Amino acid sequence: LSPSEYTIENSGYTDITCSFDSLYLGSIVNDFGEVTNATGIGFYMNGGTLTDGNGNSIPFLVDAQWHFGASDRTSTGNSYSSPEDTFIMSVWIDPEVYNSAAPGTYTGELVYDSEWNEGAAQGESGSIALTLVIPEPSIGEPSFTATISANEVVRGDKLTWNVSTPKNVTWLRFNGTDENGNTYTTYYKYSNYNKGTTEVSVTDTDDARVWNIPMTFNYAGSQAVDNQTWSIEYRESGSSEWKALPGETFNVKVGKDAAALAPAPVGVDYDPYTLISAAYTGTEENGAQYKVFTVTTTEDVSKVKISFVNETKGKTKTATYQTTSSNVTGIETANGVSVWTIRMKITAPAANDEYTVQVRGSSWGNGMAATAA
Repeated sequence: LSPSEYTIENSGYTDITCSFDSLYLGSIVNDFGEVTNATGIGFYMNGGTLTDGNGNSIPFLVDAQWHFGASDRTSTGNSYSSPEDTFIMSVWIDPEVYNSAAPGTYTGELVYDSEWNEGAAQGESGSIALTLVIPEPSIGEPSFTATISANEVVRGDKLTWNVSTPKNVTWLRFNGTDENGNTYTTYYKYSNYNKGTTEVSVTDTDDARVWNIPMTFNYAGSQAVDNQTWSIEYRESGSSEWKALPGETFNVKVGKDAAALAPAPVGVDYDPYTLISAAYTGTEENGAQYKVFTVTTTEDVSKVKISFVNETKGKTKTATYQTTSSNVTGIETANGVSVWTIRMKITAPAANDEYTVQVRGSSWGNGMAATAA
């Protein structure tokens, strides 16, 4: 067979095309001692080990040309009867082992044996001398880049990360935090995604490993918008240390729906989480005293707090209202502004009671005195 030697250039699968220097179909003696004519020959390959002479080694497995799954021993898959036939012996080297191997020249043998007439009689055996060169790492700083497809996304939808790293990076970790202190973490491992069978893909070029990762964004809580900050860490083959990916962090705005992400109309120029105005009126229902507050905010506000010192009782009362609170009797939103209607029960109100209103973003904003309507 040819070739008698072969140089492997990378990890993963290497397909070696084999041909016959000669093939003679003569008489054979089968396992029953019968003489018969040979009609074809098939080959079996055996996995092995490449060594560099310095105590370092790289194992390899073998597979047929269809790459059904590499193993220690397998058949080429067919029987061959013509000297013009060609076939493939495929060698597989684990990319993680390759990337963590010491630089040097590794050699070994791909040993094969054969059978005439599909197992009727043992045929000849031989080997192909294999060489693999692990280059010295390039001098200079490793190259990293990262981009994200957009900076806004509806909750539950995906944005796509595109990250380029050196080829010895085998893990990525994405770390997100939001303004409420919640954290979000997602991991991706090279060997899970380098086969092209998932939505996530990782491919190697001549000098880089390119990660293409569609990732779903979500958040804790019921607020209309969650502002998140994301950073990326990586781990190299053979290391358990996480390192920060060089470069900036990424700010992503996650909205409960498309309307929450819509830009404020022209003419509305409020900062996020702004309390615009607050007023109240008094009312009595079934002998109980209530104040009805009309609180105007930007539409991103999801919580309102009302505080007052009851002069009659000499006590401070504070109540916090969310969009789903039973005492929030209505919220009307238009042009980026929401008007809250809130009923607050007051025990023994005094004429000089003062009411302070606050709204919440990442923290409670400055208080505003509510005026009597």
